[in-house]
Amino acid sequence: MFTLMVLRESAASAAFNAIMLLMLLMVVQHPFRAILAKRKLTKEVYLSGFVDILAGMISGAKNMVPIAIATAIAGIVVGSITLTGLGQVLLEVIETLSGGNIFIILILAAIVSLVLGMGLPTTANYIVMASLTAPVILILAQDSGFLIPAIAAHLFVFYFGILADDTPPVGLAAYAAAGIAKADPIKTVIIDIRSRSIESSRSSRMDLDY
Repeated sequence: MFTLMVLRESAASAAFNAIMLLMLLMVVQHPFRAILAKRKLTKEVYLSGFVDILAGMISGAKNMVPIAIATAIAGIVVGSITLTGLGQVLLEVIETLSGGNIFIILILAAIVSLVLGMGLPTTANYIVMASLTAPVILILAQDSGFLIPAIAAHLFVFYFGILADDTPPVGLAAYAAAGIAKADPIKTVIIDIRSRSIESSRSSRMDLDY
């Protein structure tokens, strides 16, 4: 937060500084605890922090494999859409159907996000949404005289892209939950959608009351 808000540096610099600070804390925490507990400072105590760092790097490399695969697949999808000009076609279709109405633009963008987000993992889902549907909202909203923050457009399409995981006809998350609960997948999808609608209406009423 200090790097982003005070130093005004990039998010990559903030992440790098956070990692370096965390590694420093991992090195000094075991000797510090030993001093507080009045235990003898041995070689193992000093090296335990470096062992934790090595274990964290190994774990991070293992966890990065599925993310790298998802990102690569998403890159292929986005590259194919860019080369075929589908993004421009999508922009023209939504612009034609909406007629410049910002509410219709948002509804159509949500529907498109639901369709494009089917079966995609979280990382790939955001990459596709940020590359296709978020620019559509920003461009058409600007043409209609509305100033929408980029973060709002990205979070909007990302929400509906993730919502595709428990929306028919794919509903991967619902099928996974139904498999764990040994329930019917279709009923699970319907119950989940109903509960989301109830929660959304409750939050809307709370905002109005506030």
